[in-house]
Amino acid sequence: MTEQKKYIFVDLDNTLIKADYYFVTLLKDYSIIALEGINGEEKYQGQLRVGAKELLQQLHNIAPTFLLTAAAGDYARAWNKVFDLGFKDSDIYSRDDTLSGGSLYKPKGNCYLIDDLPEDNHKSQVKIKFLSTIGPVNYIQIKSYNGHVTQALTTSDIKSIVDQIV
Repeated sequence: MTEQKKYIFVDLDNTLIKADYYFVTLLKDYSIIALEGINGEEKYQGQLRVGAKELLQQLHNIAPTFLLTAAAGDYARAWNKVFDLGFKDSDIYSRDDTLSGGSLYKPKGNCYLIDDLPEDNHKSQVKIKFLSTIGPVNYIQIKSYNGHVTQALTTSDIKSIVDQIV
């Protein structure tokens, strides 16, 4: 009997990065992105969570791994580039995808969603519904990242996440 295909989806904001609107003062160790908004250019400042790249590397070794965010696609692609997260544009799913009522065009399989929000949160429910078009969704809630060094993903945290998937 063959093992069912696995897909891993990781949230962006407060899971891998912390980002806020950029007003006047750039916070220490933060990067900036600029996007075209309704009223002109909008700037955001963001910080990569310590351990995020290590987590992504281990996840990529397990199964196809994608970015799934409630944010806009251009925002997600910009942070992917700035922080060199390693996702191809076609591996990034945003609110444009989840709210369109469409489905993922992938072979059936088990989905693993890693997010900081509770599973019953509306944004989580939208993501789960989107992923359920290809199979059952296993929800892995991790501690939220608000930019504090104490919220780094430790080796133990990463192992705990990986163990829930393998």
